[in-house]
Amino acid sequence: MFARTSHHVGNYYGDSVTLTLNHSSDNTAEILQYAIRGCDRIFQAGQRFKEAGILLLGLRPKTKRQLSLWELDEVCSDILMQTLDSINARFGRGTLQFAVAGFQKSWGYTTCWGELPVART
Repeated sequence: MFARTSHHVGNYYGDSVTLTLNHSSDNTAEILQYAIRGCDRIFQAGQRFKEAGILLLGLRPKTKRQLSLWELDEVCSDILMQTLDSINARFGRGTLQFAVAGFQKSWGYTTCWGELPVART
């Protein structure tokens, strides 16, 4: 995870952190907990960030993961994630989402013509 301000502004700030999950996971809630922990480590109030991002390394198919003797049964977690995915597939992307994702939509980049805002006079 990284964040930085502009090099062209006087008070440059940049930092990064690497967090490693204790075990393989495809649970969005668990991954978000790590992302929030990383943000807490590198965020500095008052900075005007130009760029921030998260890199995911070591991704593997779920069928190829190495199980641990200490790992808890993830059946409930799998059922929850499958339920969220199926509801979003049926009723539209973002119908159900984690609260940490926020509720206000902001501008963003797109490659879809239909998502471009239209200015009217």
